[in-house]
Amino acid sequence: MKNLIIAGIFSLVSLPTFAQIQFEQGSWADVKAKAKKENKYIFVDAFTEWCGPCKAMAKNVFPAKEVGDFYNKNFVSYKFDMEKGEGEQFAKTYQVNAYPTLVYFSPTGEMVHKGIGGRSNEGFIELGENAINPEKQYYTLKAKFEKGEKSKDFLENLVKSAQEAGDEETLQKLAPKIVRDMPESEWSNRENAQVVFQAIIADEEILEKVIKMRPEFEKSVGAEEFNLALLNTLNTPLSNAINAKDEKLLDNIRKKLHKMLPPEDAKIMEARLDAAYYQSVGNEEKAKKANEKFDELQSEKIKNNPEKETWSSLNTDAWNVYENLKNKNLTSSDKKMITDAIVSIKKSIEMERNFYNVDTYAHLLFLSGNKEEAITQIKEAIKLGKMQGENTTDSEASLKKWTEK
Repeated sequence: MKNLIIAGIFSLVSLPTFAQIQFEQGSWADVKAKAKKENKYIFVDAFTEWCGPCKAMAKNVFPAKEVGDFYNKNFVSYKFDMEKGEGEQFAKTYQVNAYPTLVYFSPTGEMVHKGIGGRSNEGFIELGENAINPEKQYYTLKAKFEKGEKSKDFLENLVKSAQEAGDEETLQKLAPKIVRDMPESEWSNRENAQVVFQAIIADEEILEKVIKMRPEFEKSVGAEEFNLALLNTLNTPLSNAINAKDEKLLDNIRKKLHKMLPPEDAKIMEARLDAAYYQSVGNEEKAKKANEKFDELQSEKIKNNPEKETWSSLNTDAWNVYENLKNKNLTSSDKKMITDAIVSIKKSIEMERNFYNVDTYAHLLFLSGNKEEAITQIKEAIKLGKMQGENTTDSEASLKKWTEK
């Protein structure tokens, strides 16, 4: 009887161990060999030590019984620190640049699926279910698309998987096809808006039509989100103009801008674009004049429309200060602008705390010299971004850069 009791105690003690995901030890080659031998898929947790959502999943999701039961049955699981040892090469090979990235491989070692960002227990299990389902595996679907598969249901599955994997390039290829096959009357529906906003980056004809549908989109997603989606289409042209140091290209962007936005907003954004262009090409005098014009126009707008001041407008103004000053030797006037911008971004956060304004706050703090608090806030921004489904790659890059200094 004594032996039975002792045996029972040991079995109870070991239960929690087997309830959680069992991560393999050894090398990446060992893991692939085991998966091939057992004919099981591979799950890789691609993490970094400083990543908040990575730690949250390790603490709250991986130990959960239902998660462990599913993953231990279907996968050989492994963990890689992307900044140490084999992890550095893994990150390069499989294009891991946001954390956590949850990567899935077939039993023969071919990457079949990927998810970026933290997940709940249910979301993580669903991601794993998709990884072992050939109808939903991202890289399997992508290969079929490249071979000509274009059915509606197939494309919808591929878009969802591409969004999970953070593959913007593929989304921009897919989105125009999906949008063109959709009745135009449905473009502005809330559930379709994000695919449409991907499509306008790559397709000028769709962009022209969307600009004319401003009332419908403003009703479904709001004026600020609609304006931001339109402005995103100018990122690549602006980069091209800067790289070529070509003011004719800049002038083309100005013309597009005035087609996209209401007159008052277009004038303000033109000054902002000019400031970014001239700052980047090294024309300090013109950059200064553009910044002064931006401040003047923005102040006039707020004065004439005080009720229109929102978290987003305050965040835009504050971020513009950061962008214009981040590469300068700061004067006393510049430092005052940073102080004023911090006051504005705090007001934005009071209105609505989210990934965007907390990220801006962190960057302004770093610019002001408050490195310790900047690191605290950028970690918080990354956490919020993961929770809100945002792409936090740039924020994570800032955190890495700041902690290395």
